Amino acid sequence: MSATESTAESILRSAIDVVESGGAVDDPVFATAVLNAAADVSRRLPVTQHPLGFLHLDLSNLVDRRTARLHLWTEDFLAMADPLGRLHDHTWELRSAVLVGELTDHVLVPVQDAAGDYLAHVVHYEDLRNRIESSPERWSLDELQERTVRQGQSYNLAPRLVHRTEVFVLPTATLVVPVERGGPGPTVFAPRQLRCIEAASRVPIDARVAEVALRSAAKSVTV
Repeated sequence: MSATESTAESILRSAIDVVESGGAVDDPVFATAVLNAAADVSRRLPVTQHPLGFLHLDLSNLVDRRTARLHLWTEDFLAMADPLGRLHDHTWELRSAVLVGELTDHVLVPVQDAAGDYLAHVVHYEDLRNRIESSPERWSLDELQERTVRQGQSYNLAPRLVHRTEVFVLPTATLVVPVERGGPGPTVFAPRQLRCIEAASRVPIDARVAEVALRSAAKSVTV
């Protein structure tokens, strides 16, 4: 491992510790360093295009017995988003810090409703391919909370809360540390007209593309 990569890992571990404790990366110099550190290690870590329209850099190999990832939205990544999965919950508590840009997170409450517009689909992660378990009950989704989280701020989301994230400011990057809770896979709420959906998979991103995108995001941090 080079000295640059060793320094990058140290920076990323420090940032992950901050986010895991519920804190924010509110120093723009540190946020810039985190994004550049992610670029430094991106060639040897799993980096994919997430179906929801962002670069997904898995940082878990850097932190023993923990999970961490960096999400980056750009115009190109967002253009490839699959809208079917945007209304979903998580099995884990989400702790996230915005490094650059901003996002708006909507928390929704599912209500069983014979005239509802949505069906619920549970995603089961399996070795060969993901499996979807759909139910015939119809649901409405009532908005409980809307919050905009900007560079230097952080937010938490409790397990099993349904939400959707909107990103209008590009680039936007977040450092996410899930706190595992276990249980069945996440639930996706899709329009009832789509009675059968497929679980989208993450697609590998060329390491050079990822590195360029991360360095560009670092230059966009507002000081």
